[in-house]
Amino acid sequence: MNVVQLGTNRAFDSLTPIIIENKERLNKFIAVEPLVMHHESIKKCYNEIPQLIIESNVITTKDTDELIRFYYHLDNGPGYGISSTDKSHILKHAWCNPLLGNEERIEELKLRQISLNSLLEKHELNEIDFLFIDVEGLDADLIKSIDFSKFNIQHIIYEHLHINNEEIELFLNSHGYYVSNWSGDKDGFSNIAIRK
Repeated sequence: MNVVQLGTNRAFDSLTPIIIENKERLNKFIAVEPLVMHHESIKKCYNEIPQLIIESNVITTKDTDELIRFYYHLDNGPGYGISSTDKSHILKHAWCNPLLGNEERIEELKLRQISLNSLLEKHELNEIDFLFIDVEGLDADLIKSIDFSKFNIQHIIYEHLHINNEEIELFLNSHGYYVSNWSGDKDGFSNIAIRK
């Protein structure tokens, strides 16, 4: 079983039970988290999973050697769950936390980036059982960038909160997926696309 998670944050999330329950048949588990401050928490969560590989690159739709700007808000800690390549994405969350409207408290990092296709190629993952995507509004762009002729992905679980849900559902349908709300997400913000 091969699993890729984009936007792992500190782990201890809805993916954790799936990984733990399937640890005996797990081949590779790629956990992508650009904020290296979270890597120790990820290692702690999955300390019994030797198949864990942590990637700190920002996953984008293109391959380039250019560094990408990545933002997080100091008042969104300790998880910094609204970190993003789009500063305005953080600011628009002031409706739920007024402190996030203070642009002066946003920290900027310059990080390496890699496309999703290149990440999968790097780890020789042509067959993926679960692809989890929670990348604060870029979920649809990443899904659309997947080379489905090269990668066979059985389940794609993605956050639909910040995207045109109907559009991405139609796109996934056209690539042979059935889409429904994912019951594993306690907040109800995620869909699961299952290969027909």
